[in-house]
Amino acid sequence: MAGNELAIIRLATSRLGKDASGQSRTETEFHRLVCSGPLAAFAVKRVEKGSHLYVEGRLHTTDRKDRDGNAEYPTEIAVDRLVLLASKKTRRGPSETSNP
Repeated sequence: MAGNELAIIRLATSRLGKDASGQSRTETEFHRLVCSGPLAAFAVKRVEKGSHLYVEGRLHTTDRKDRDGNAEYPTEIAVDRLVLLASKKTRRGPSETSNP
């Protein structure tokens, strides 16, 4: 991969809690991670569905038009540091990389 490559990762985070009636519930949110340069190469090579990740980065909001011409303002995480805590399939130990 060249230094100007990008890798997009969809990350799900879940939070356990209780609703108003006291029943347990899980709230899941999905995030779009944008990795560039060496991080992109690392992500393509090592990150797979079910991987447990530690991510540091900054929020980046863009404005664009959807297919129907409506304005959208998606927020992405521009990744500065990515640590692969464990792979779901192989349970490899921690390995990490970061953008300079």
